[in-house]
Amino acid sequence: MRLSKFGKCGTLLSVWQDMQECGYSSDVEVYESIISGLDNIGQLENAVLVMEEALRKGFCPSRLVYIKLRSPSRAPPYSPFQSQTSLATVDTELSPRPNSEAGMTHIVREVEKPGSKLHEKETCEPVTIIEPPPMVIVGVVGSIRTGAKKKAFSKYSKQYESDEGKKNIQTQLEKLKYATVIRVLAHTQIRKMKGLKQKKAHIMEIQVNGGTIAQKVDFAYNFFEKQVHIDAVFQKDEMIDIIGVTKGKGYEGVVTRWGVTRLPRKTHKGLRKVACIGAWHPARVSFTVARAGQNGYHHRTELNKKIYKLGKTGEETHDAQTEFDRTEKDITPMGGFPHYGIVKEDYLMIKGGCVGPKKRVVTLRQSLLKQTSRLALEDIKLNLEDFPSSKFGHGRFQTTQEKQKFYGRLKA
Repeated sequence: MRLSKFGKCGTLLSVWQDMQECGYSSDVEVYESIISGLDNIGQLENAVLVMEEALRKGFCPSRLVYIKLRSPSRAPPYSPFQSQTSLATVDTELSPRPNSEAGMTHIVREVEKPGSKLHEKETCEPVTIIEPPPMVIVGVVGSIRTGAKKKAFSKYSKQYESDEGKKNIQTQLEKLKYATVIRVLAHTQIRKMKGLKQKKAHIMEIQVNGGTIAQKVDFAYNFFEKQVHIDAVFQKDEMIDIIGVTKGKGYEGVVTRWGVTRLPRKTHKGLRKVACIGAWHPARVSFTVARAGQNGYHHRTELNKKIYKLGKTGEETHDAQTEFDRTEKDITPMGGFPHYGIVKEDYLMIKGGCVGPKKRVVTLRQSLLKQTSRLALEDIKLNLEDFPSSKFGHGRFQTTQEKQKFYGRLKA
């Protein structure tokens, strides 16, 4: 959590006790004194965050993601540097969060698209199951806008009793009144996902959107050491973005990497090459020429992925039953998802595929765009959720009873 730069912190309760000994009469008075002055943050800085992207020229991939698979997400739907008055009517909320991909299957649903040939007809679509365990918020970060970048100047992490942290916590919280961006420090509960061998949790900063700075600090404080479930961030039929790292393919040639045409059969010194890689002058190879190199394992963002279903642990939504298919079956196929296992926590059902292989962490965030298309606003009603353990041959049954009914008695 990189707290060494800012000093260690203790519990807020211990600080309040110390402040009460100095003359404060109640906990409410102490807390109000800490966040006093935050309502005037709009007068300190009223800059608007401008998203600038470099002009893409040919193939300019991001550098290989060697170790850090969970990259920070982009700006939230609301600019963190807008004035306080423009954000006062927006509800305080969290957006991005890391998750793990379990596997894919297909569903059957009825299309609601008046004027289309598919209107009120059934269609079969692929879906991806993503398992996001509840996250725990353990800290808050305040950032300010400098001439070059956003700079984190104050961090507070709520820990257990610590004598060293009692001295610095008051100073750290008072500095939050100068912040223009408030983020919470959260970690995943990766030990709840039994299919993963990884034990170390992922830690990330999640920006708090909407409301004044005082409301953001209050919102973050109320969630300290509490679990944030997936339904508190995303809802059914919502359009989201998925950030992750694609499958790695290794070092590959130009035919596979770029799809260039093979040379004729009688070509000397190889067929799967680019014949001419440029003119004599300029005396260098242009970046637009297809070359062999690393393929895959790149950081990518998929936009506009629709949530078809949100399943909660211990509720009926966690099963695969629908109004038309009342078969008692779980969201996990017989034998578990290949290369993943059994889905026991909350899950999301998202239309289409997802970047990366099984078990790789992906980050979900709310869409940065205002969704107005008919596809984004369509109400999804599932008729069938098919979860066989295999699409071909063996393992094509959804339940044990269905398999026994098909084969009958196999032993005397």
